[in-house]
Amino acid sequence: MELKQKQKNSLIVGTVFSAEICECNAENRRFVAVYPYVLNGQGRRTKSDNILSAEKYETTLFYLRDCEYPAKYIENDLEVYDGDIIYHHEISDIRGISELEKILSGIMDDLDQLVPMWQTDDVL
Repeated sequence: MELKQKQKNSLIVGTVFSAEICECNAENRRFVAVYPYVLNGQGRRTKSDNILSAEKYETTLFYLRDCEYPAKYIENDLEVYDGDIIYHHEISDIRGISELEKILSGIMDDLDQLVPMWQTDDVL
């Protein structure tokens, strides 16, 4: 599976993407989130600039968070604390869109579900 070109472009300029993964248990909700970043001169994570370039497709780094927590936190607009999280898995230092697509394909059935995070109910 591959991300659409618009998704790729948005990711490499720093847009955080998220998707809700359907769960069998209606009392919980599970989200996958992808945070793009680059390393600055001091080796610290920083947001990518807004310039599109072909090399950024394979040099941008990504942090992926896969997390499940009770639906009541979303429904009641509550803050989620570490002790409230049912499932949490993260992967950092994913290098490039190709590697990101491989990892996401193992977690999600449809990469089209990924949208800018502000369009989802993800609260983390």
